[in-house]
Amino acid sequence: MADRLVGQDAHLRLRTQPALTVWTSEEAAAWERGTLHAPGSRVQHWPDSGHYLHEEHVHRTIRLLRDWADRAADG
Repeated sequence: MADRLVGQDAHLRLRTQPALTVWTSEEAAAWERGTLHAPGSRVQHWPDSGHYLHEEHVHRTIRLLRDWADRAADG
């Protein structure tokens, strides 16, 4: 997985705004953590999820989004 993403590193390291990402793969989550440098960015690893987080984990997704947005607003 990470080998496929290496070419994107340089582009993703240019992000200047906080990013919130959720990965089902720990390897991909660890890779993305290395690309985030904007304060307030966060990577989550949800191994029990598929492509539809908002449907599979409604309340967990809402909590994550609210917490991340609140921290970004306070930051």
